[in-house]
Amino acid sequence: MAKRFGAWARNKTRAGNGPSQEKEPSRSKLLPRFLAPPSSASTYIEATNKAGNGPLHHAAATGNTKIIDMLVKEGANLEAANRMGERPLHTAAARNSLSAVQLLINQGTKTDCRDGEGKTPLHVAAEYGRSEILQYLLEIKGDMNLQDQRGMSPLHYAVMGSQTVVGILLGAGADPFLRTNDGDTPYDLAIHMGRDAAVRRFHWEDNFMRDNV
Repeated sequence: MAKRFGAWARNKTRAGNGPSQEKEPSRSKLLPRFLAPPSSASTYIEATNKAGNGPLHHAAATGNTKIIDMLVKEGANLEAANRMGERPLHTAAARNSLSAVQLLINQGTKTDCRDGEGKTPLHVAAEYGRSEILQYLLEIKGDMNLQDQRGMSPLHYAVMGSQTVVGILLGAGADPFLRTNDGDTPYDLAIHMGRDAAVRRFHWEDNFMRDNV
């Protein structure tokens, strides 16, 4: 076993993937075997590809909760960041895997962890229109008003994409007056980008209209 997997780092594919990150159907069968030797399991768990993604990122991306659970039990770092600063929770949110998001958080991942651009998983869910994940993150008290390095809140990202998410965030009490580093509120972005549905959604909010008269 040690001979077979001892050269993991030297046997990566052209994409920089190791055995646990390969996309062929047998990867879930290979993973338990490469984790088998307790004395060297951390070597494989912590290995990354060229993008800095490790086995936990890959399991989060594919929504494989069995492998996520196994990796965590073997000591995988829940807050491991790839080269973009993305944690496994960001990856799960982007790939729309609610079960992976729930498991990672139940295992202790920080709800408002940030990537290299200062985005939280709520930013990612809003950006990609992942309404179920966004609702779950709000239910467990994810901060909907945190701003990234550009001053963008989840609501700023939502107006550029899913109007359903705009409604969810406004209904949950997201601040519509937060400004980006360029001075734009989410409403400003909706106007500039011609997002008529988002503009109308803002107009339905009593607090928004009262503060803008």
